[in-house]
Amino acid sequence: DFEPHILLFPRNAFTGCQCEACGLSVFTSLEECKRAEARIPSLRGRDVARAALTSSHGALAATPRAMNPGHFTWWLPSHLSQPEALFSLVA
Repeated sequence: DFEPHILLFPRNAFTGCQCEACGLSVFTSLEECKRAEARIPSLRGRDVARAALTSSHGALAATPRAMNPGHFTWWLPSHLSQPEALFSLVA
């Protein structure tokens, strides 16, 4: 969906680092994706896609969670109008 939580849920009071709510969650491996899917009901049954992101694709920072140590936050640059084009579905 490539929409950050700050736009999807504008009425939420984001605790912790609000800047993370402005980015997208990405994971370092398929195993990390499956771990997140098992713990977060809204991720269940969703497609998994892969991309090789570089600095030209925006900012990326490790934002590990206790249950998801491979969690990263990705902030898209304004010039990237079709981020989905960077990804391919994982079978």
